[in-house]
Amino acid sequence: MKNPEILMGLRVIGRFRKRSHRIGWGGCPMHKQRKNAKILIIEDSETVRIVLAAALRNADYDVIEAADGMTGLMLAERWTPDLAILDLHLPDMPGVEIACLFHQRIPYLVLTMDAEYEQVKKCTDLGALGYLVKPIVIEDVMRYIHIALRRGWENLHLRNALRETQTVCKAVGILMAHQQLSEEAAYQKLVSFATAHRQRLAVVASEVLKEFHDLIGVEKKPVGTARKANKAGGSIAEWFNLPPPPAG
Repeated sequence: MKNPEILMGLRVIGRFRKRSHRIGWGGCPMHKQRKNAKILIIEDSETVRIVLAAALRNADYDVIEAADGMTGLMLAERWTPDLAILDLHLPDMPGVEIACLFHQRIPYLVLTMDAEYEQVKKCTDLGALGYLVKPIVIEDVMRYIHIALRRGWENLHLRNALRETQTVCKAVGILMAHQQLSEEAAYQKLVSFATAHRQRLAVVASEVLKEFHDLIGVEKKPVGTARKANKAGGSIAEWFNLPPPPAG
């Protein structure tokens, strides 16, 4: 027989689901665009875990559960969730240690009994997208999760864009130094090659970095690695006067 608290929580979820179907999901289209987001729950309380997982599944999220920190870390590594919900009071390790490992890798919310708890502040400093105070209220939880998912995706896109920009800047700098080009000429060389080969600029920039590493001996490619075909002033390898790969 199920715990009375669990049964009560499931009844609340049922009412919430009916109301959600009537009024829509907060009037926000993001939920419809990413309704199958993957959410990892790391919570040792069976009652909280079951109620929260049921609410999320009813909202069409993919959910996986962990009752302790080590299991949560293994699932996060294997499953790569869009959002983790992390309890700060776990039986095997402090939640803040998991927050340190999630920092800039996995968006997460924290669950706590006390909003003034020092560990909550530490997690916020480590990039937590917010916190939920127990006992949880399903309507509030779903609203926070929706906002956290949106912020998590925005942060991920920003980090990816920054990473690509840094790669392009490094490639431009290498071409400027190696081929005595101006900044504008080096950038245009990358753009021309990317356009001719129908590749993204960041992909071409990454190839420039790899070929430059070959030149200085930092990174060796496997024998027989193919070069880009000549279509815009030779292959990238030829920009650095590297010998062609062996035949076969």
